[in-house]
Amino acid sequence: MKEKRKFQRFPVQFNAVYTFVECPHINKCTITDISREGTHITIHTQEKIDPGSRLNLEINIPGCSRSIKCIITIQWIEKQKKKTALDFNCGGHFEVIPHEDKWILLDYAFERWKKNGGHTFSTEC
Repeated sequence: MKEKRKFQRFPVQFNAVYTFVECPHINKCTITDISREGTHITIHTQEKIDPGSRLNLEINIPGCSRSIKCIITIQWIEKQKKKTALDFNCGGHFEVIPHEDKWILLDYAFERWKKNGGHTFSTEC
């Protein structure tokens, strides 16, 4: 299958929290890769998330003194195979993110990717 993405994705392991733009209830998630336009998220939730849903994300980057806040629009969502009925993978497009914060995310991800030979992710900080 031919790759459809315009920008390379870099593997990461960021802890994050999200809220629906319309609802302040906080949920945990994990950012598992990132590109210039979007991100891949792993979540465990009972709440219904559909493509088009808007989420506020607060991403914690190891070694960074503050979290990165942004709004993404969910492009796709699917249940994780061999997990519980509440575990999902989804892809989101950055809708609102300060320019500087986007580059903090991308620089961190690129440097980790480069350090690991451009292939795999290491959990070592």
